[in-house]
Amino acid sequence: MKVTIKSIADACHLSITSVSLVLNGKADHIPDETKKLILKTAKEMNYFPNPNAVGLAGGKTRIIGLIITDIGNMFLSEMSRIIETELRKYGYTIFLGNTGDNSKREMEYLREFIGKRVDGMILLHSSDASQEEDEEMRKIISACNIPVVMLDTDLENLDVMFCLLDNEQGGYIATKHLIEKGHVRIGSLLGPIGQSSVRKRLCGYRRALEEAGIAFDEELLYPGDFTIHIGARAMPYFLERNVTAIFAYNDMMAYGILAYAKEHGIQIGKDMALIGYDDSFINSLLEVPMSSVRQPRAEMAEMIAKILIDAIQQKHEIPSPVIFEPKLYIRESTNYDYRAKEADNV
Repeated sequence: MKVTIKSIADACHLSITSVSLVLNGKADHIPDETKKLILKTAKEMNYFPNPNAVGLAGGKTRIIGLIITDIGNMFLSEMSRIIETELRKYGYTIFLGNTGDNSKREMEYLREFIGKRVDGMILLHSSDASQEEDEEMRKIISACNIPVVMLDTDLENLDVMFCLLDNEQGGYIATKHLIEKGHVRIGSLLGPIGQSSVRKRLCGYRRALEEAGIAFDEELLYPGDFTIHIGARAMPYFLERNVTAIFAYNDMMAYGILAYAKEHGIQIGKDMALIGYDDSFINSLLEVPMSSVRQPRAEMAEMIAKILIDAIQQKHEIPSPVIFEPKLYIRESTNYDYRAKEADNV
């Protein structure tokens, strides 16, 4: 149910006039204790100003809130740059919130941006959110009454627009390529398992193994966090388990594997195969050019901006999820053909 100024007034047993003055910052003569009660009640009830009324009073802000999990992540920083460029074509600027993949900080940014009367929001949900926090986020988004686009998130019962990559297919094509190179012991370097994109990449990994008649082995999974450091830490674990190929769930972790391999005299592409995910622009420039699953950043950013601005301008109803297909780019890091090596040893 939509929360109004009258709802808050009834809950506080105060007049609508008093509540309206406090919420609009015009309560100079209202006691501090009363102000605190009104503001506390408004927050607890997930009250947000009606953007249509705000528009009548002062026009659109022409600002979009962009909330992401890690600005240090190469893929997300590049996506943010392209999204900002696309939104500027429509005359919009952004407020950027970097949550550090922390759900509490995500909630803070949601409330802050709504309070600043952004015209719309783009959100990548944090992986550490509990069910209670997911439910709180649903209430906040439902109450704010502005268009929201969610990236790579499959939360249900949300009245928002979704822009997704087919991550299961991405995990499948990466693993299938390694299997076609004769690899059976394929290490899987996961990202934060709380993210739906990571779980779906894992599903694709398992589907490719099952299709090839290779038994799934949990011992070949290593929990990751999308940082370069975890890639280096994962390598000894994989080497102890005689892994001949590794599928890293993003390029940053794959770079950590490359660094460890170089330091320890392991030749990626000759002694071990490696494939990443995101296909960052530097992959073709590396000492060993790296195979990777590409997410169509420019196309995704263009679509995100378009559907959000269309929604702000009320040009359409909320569309079905927009799903993009990944593509595998093959380079020297997966040249290592285990089947050919085995044949040479016979």
